Amino acid sequence: MEINETTISQMKKSHFDVTDSNNQEVDLTKLNEEPKDAKLELRASGQIVQDNMTPKQIAISVNDLFAA
Repeated sequence: MEINETTISQMKKSHFDVTDSNNQEVDLTKLNEEPKDAKLELRASGQIVQDNMTPKQIAISVNDLFAA
């Protein structure tokens, strides 16, 4: 599952990002390269909105929230 550049741009404008378990920002253009069992966090202005999400769950959530 992919996230297109326009959706990523909309997400960034809304001050959302995705981090890994080490609090490092995840490059959403390379989300498919993350291990399928990776535990990622969706954040708004640095605050965790949802944690323990798989890359597939992140893609679905980001696309649902920010796709035009």
